[in-house]
Amino acid sequence: MEGIAWQVFVAPFLAGACYWIFIWFAAYGIYPFLRTTLGDELIVVTTMLIVVFVLLTAFVFYFPLYAFFGGFDEYSLNVYKKAVALTGPSIIITWPFYKLFTWGYRHSPFKKLAVIPFTAQADREVLELARLRLEGRTKASAKAS
Repeated sequence: MEGIAWQVFVAPFLAGACYWIFIWFAAYGIYPFLRTTLGDELIVVTTMLIVVFVLLTAFVFYFPLYAFFGGFDEYSLNVYKKAVALTGPSIIITWPFYKLFTWGYRHSPFKKLAVIPFTAQADREVLELARLRLEGRTKASAKAS
């Protein structure tokens, strides 16, 4: 548990606290402006605009902060990079996020706190399970024929 405590508890808390402060200032600055501009009768539109703003800024602010506070290690960044390659046409959205996360990780003074020590062992076990599963399928298909 000690190897993942930073990534699971501390980094999300620190990034969430910074993001919450940003959202608090944005909500008290943007929401009154939109409400006076659009009027009280369009309160649903105003609220939807704020929700969309919060969701869009999560990727731009929260996750780079999460990477900065040590939420990503090199292994998890490599996994995310592989996932970006699988996104197809959405790569124009996910690649800049990968670059933001990498920037946050590169500038992080906390990156040594986020290393998960058992990733190599987990990779070996996944490959072994895949091999066993493949052997089980080939044995089952040989019995069926």
